[in-house]
Amino acid sequence: MSTKFWKKTMAVTLCAGMLSGMTAGLDAADTDEKISFSIAIMNGPKAEDTWSEAQIEEIFNCEVELIFLPGWEDLNTKVNLLMSDDDQRPDVIWWSGMTEEY
Repeated sequence: MSTKFWKKTMAVTLCAGMLSGMTAGLDAADTDEKISFSIAIMNGPKAEDTWSEAQIEEIFNCEVELIFLPGWEDLNTKVNLLMSDDDQRPDVIWWSGMTEEY
Protein backbone atom coordinates (compact mmCIF):
# COMPACT_ATOMS: atom_id res chain seq x y z
CA MET A 1 0.00 0.00 0.00
CA SER A 2 1.12 3.53 -0.68
CA THR A 3 2.59 5.98 1.80
CA LYS A 4 -0.26 8.42 1.10
CA PHE A 5 -2.80 5.83 2.18
CA TRP A 6 -1.02 5.25 5.50
CA LYS A 7 -0.65 8.98 6.14
CA LYS A 8 -4.36 9.56 5.57
CA THR A 9 -5.27 6.56 7.71
CA MET A 10 -3.04 7.82 10.52
CA ALA A 11 -4.55 11.32 10.32
CA VAL A 12 -8.11 10.00 10.62
CA THR A 13 -7.07 7.65 13.45
CA LEU A 14 -5.41 10.50 15.36
CA CYS A 15 -8.47 12.72 14.95
CA ALA A 16 -10.79 9.96 16.11
CA GLY A 17 -8.56 9.29 19.13
CA MET A 18 -8.50 12.96 20.08
CA LEU A 19 -12.24 13.22 19.70
CA SER A 20 -12.91 10.15 21.80
CA GLY A 21 -10.80 11.65 24.59
CA MET A 22 -12.60 14.99 24.31
CA THR A 23 -16.00 13.33 24.55
CA ALA A 24 -15.12 10.82 27.29
CA GLY A 25 -17.60 12.28 29.80
CA LEU A 26 -20.32 13.04 27.27
CA ASP A 27 -23.04 10.86 25.88
CA ALA A 28 -23.89 12.18 22.41
CA ALA A 29 -27.43 10.83 22.68
CA ASP A 30 -28.09 12.89 25.81
CA THR A 31 -27.00 16.27 24.50
CA ASP A 32 -27.62 18.43 21.47
CA GLU A 33 -24.54 20.51 22.20
CA LYS A 34 -21.74 19.96 19.72
CA ILE A 35 -18.06 20.28 20.54
CA SER A 36 -16.28 22.50 18.03
CA PHE A 37 -12.58 22.44 17.30
CA SER A 38 -10.19 23.40 14.54
CA ILE A 39 -7.32 21.44 13.04
CA ALA A 40 -4.53 22.98 10.96
CA ILE A 41 -3.24 20.32 8.57
CA MET A 42 -0.40 20.23 6.09
CA ASN A 43 -0.99 16.80 4.53
CA GLY A 44 -4.18 15.13 3.46
CA PRO A 45 -7.14 16.28 1.43
CA LYS A 46 -7.31 20.00 0.70
CA ALA A 47 -11.09 20.05 0.39
CA GLU A 48 -13.93 21.02 2.69
CA ASP A 49 -16.68 18.59 3.64
CA THR A 50 -14.86 15.34 2.88
CA TRP A 51 -16.36 11.95 3.68
CA SER A 52 -13.97 11.39 6.60
CA GLU A 53 -14.79 14.81 8.08
CA ALA A 54 -18.52 14.07 7.83
CA GLN A 55 -18.06 10.68 9.51
CA ILE A 56 -16.08 12.17 12.41
CA GLU A 57 -18.69 14.91 12.89
CA GLU A 58 -21.58 12.43 12.84
CA ILE A 59 -20.05 9.75 15.08
CA PHE A 60 -18.69 12.13 17.71
CA ASN A 61 -21.41 14.83 17.50
CA CYS A 62 -18.88 17.58 16.84
CA GLU A 63 -18.08 20.36 14.42
CA VAL A 64 -14.65 20.16 12.76
CA GLU A 65 -13.06 23.19 11.11
CA LEU A 66 -10.13 22.33 8.86
CA ILE A 67 -7.45 24.98 8.31
CA PHE A 68 -5.34 24.08 5.31
CA LEU A 69 -1.70 25.10 5.53
CA PRO A 70 0.01 26.25 2.30
CA GLY A 71 2.98 24.63 0.63
CA TRP A 72 6.31 24.34 2.42
CA GLU A 73 7.59 27.70 1.14
CA ASP A 74 4.91 29.70 3.03
CA LEU A 75 4.43 27.31 5.94
CA ASN A 76 6.37 29.17 8.65
CA THR A 77 4.72 32.50 7.83
CA LYS A 78 1.21 31.01 7.93
CA VAL A 79 1.83 29.12 11.20
CA ASN A 80 3.34 32.20 12.87
CA LEU A 81 0.34 34.30 11.83
CA LEU A 82 -2.13 31.67 13.07
CA MET A 83 -0.38 31.26 16.41
CA SER A 84 -0.07 35.00 17.05
CA ASP A 85 -3.83 35.64 16.82
CA ASP A 86 -5.98 34.20 19.65
CA ASP A 87 -9.10 34.25 17.45
CA GLN A 88 -7.50 32.29 14.59
CA ARG A 89 -5.26 29.93 16.60
CA PRO A 90 -6.24 26.33 15.81
CA ASP A 91 -7.00 23.86 18.61
CA VAL A 92 -4.84 21.22 16.93
CA ILE A 93 -1.90 21.77 14.58
CA TRP A 94 -0.47 18.78 12.76
CA TRP A 95 2.09 18.28 10.03
CA SER A 96 5.36 16.43 9.44
CA GLY A 97 8.51 18.06 10.75
CA MET A 98 6.88 20.03 13.53
CA THR A 99 9.63 21.21 15.89
CA GLU A 100 8.15 24.29 17.59
CA GLU A 101 6.12 24.07 20.76
CA TYR A 102 3.43 26.73 21.23
